[in-house]
Amino acid sequence: MRELKNLVKRLLILGGNEEISLAEVEAQLASGTAEGEPLVKQDLLAMPLREAREHFERAYLQQQLLLCGGKVGQLAKRVGMERTHLYRKLRSLGVDFRQSLTDD
Repeated sequence: MRELKNLVKRLLILGGNEEISLAEVEAQLASGTAEGEPLVKQDLLAMPLREAREHFERAYLQQQLLLCGGKVGQLAKRVGMERTHLYRKLRSLGVDFRQSLTDD
């Protein structure tokens, strides 16, 4: 029960709306790491730095984009990047930000 209460609080803080959508709940649940699961997985540690960084950046930006409801402008503010640089970064990582806008 406590975890559910904390999840609702976190979603209200992140979203600001009084209404929480199912997509927001699913995104938060998917972003949580399982108890005892390491933050950095062994397969990332076996990769060269550049490749591991790309994997991390892709996963990070995809998750943040979900939390922003597919809004790249909001994502730019959230991650602290200029929007034009963020578009370039998303393209270079192969993150389809246009698809997230039409998946409603």
